[in-house]
Amino acid sequence: MGSESPGKDGPVLLTSASELSSLGYFQRRTVAEMMLFFSRQFAKGAKEPGQRSSVKEQGYLCHVYVSPAGVVAACFADEEYPTRVAFGYLSKLCEDFLQVTGGNLATANSDGAFDSAFQATHTKLLTQFQDPAQADQLTRIMAELEQTKLVCCLPNT
Repeated sequence: MGSESPGKDGPVLLTSASELSSLGYFQRRTVAEMMLFFSRQFAKGAKEPGQRSSVKEQGYLCHVYVSPAGVVAACFADEEYPTRVAFGYLSKLCEDFLQVTGGNLATANSDGAFDSAFQATHTKLLTQFQDPAQADQLTRIMAELEQTKLVCCLPNT
């Protein structure tokens, strides 16, 4: 999550969380740095409140959302992760962030300024959204319908 800070070149990283356990140990730092770099680049171009965009980069999609309050949130997911669920996550993330911090971003002039206040909430939300079917009711219903369709369509033997 980020916000523009006067006098700083580019967005300030307000807080971050990542789940990189599927990557090799020696890859994690490089991937985390890449995600930070591209998040900053994409956040620079995101200006309009309510703006949503997705950018494909190195086999992943970076989803970027600008909240009505002007906070920019970005997440990286593989191409199989539903875009609608990713934007639901980003919207919920911004909403929870503004609630926890009271929307007071004036003091945010360095990266990680809100990590201590928001890290536990952020990590919980990230964990919740790891499985799209658990995080999103429509995705869960669609998965159940697909499962029912498979059971109904099995030929009688």
